[in-house]
Amino acid sequence: MRYYIYIVYNKSHDKIYVGQTKNLKERLRLHERKEFKKEFTARFDGEWRLIYSEKAENRSQILKREK
Repeated sequence: MRYYIYIVYNKSHDKIYVGQTKNLKERLRLHERKEFKKEFTARFDGEWRLIYSEKAENRSQILKREK
């Protein structure tokens, strides 16, 4: 199973968020729709754009990169 680390950027507020997921396309859609009501990205209006992504074969590799 592949895992992804990703970085999204909100130009309106000059904010960056780093996350990890198994399904990058779906996770970006959830950020866009503000589905994570109590999470960092939901606190800011404006668009979150993907500025970086990287994949790995296991979650432990991705967690190390995320930190």
